[in-house]
Amino acid sequence: LCVYPLIFKIFGVSLPVLRISYVIIGSLCVPLVYCLSRRLMPPAWSGLSAFLSVLLMDVPYYTYNHILATAAGLFALVFIARFLETDARYNLFLAGVFTGIGFLVKPFLMGIGIAGAFLLFMIALRLKGKIKAAHFAIPGMGFMVTLIPFFVYFSFKGGLTVFLANMF
Repeated sequence: LCVYPLIFKIFGVSLPVLRISYVIIGSLCVPLVYCLSRRLMPPAWSGLSAFLSVLLMDVPYYTYNHILATAAGLFALVFIARFLETDARYNLFLAGVFTGIGFLVKPFLMGIGIAGAFLLFMIALRLKGKIKAAHFAIPGMGFMVTLIPFFVYFSFKGGLTVFLANMF
């Protein structure tokens, strides 16, 4: 995604900048885990889940972008939970946008997992009667709004094969 080129443009290209940005983005995941778990569990368990999320973070030697996919997936889940609490449809749209961001970061490894988990969660909510069938279109629009600029860009730069080659 375009986060690391932006970080490098501001702070310069170096391994310490890359690692520090990874730690900062990873640190954002802790409150996201807490916010999500607070909606699903008692407060003591929410704190424990946030603490355990700190212990599960690692700094890999081979890739630094999977933490962006993790953060995007957590944001998508938080927006779904907010939709269930407030019934504001823009939360579903934002959940779709963040699912699209997760797909753009690592489409075949984590993106399909995030999109698949999101879809299964939506189906489960539909089966329980929490959402209507029409609600499926809203995150789909957010997902497409995220992906369309990249498809347009790569259609001028060599087509779908170049787009897919840049995703690995």
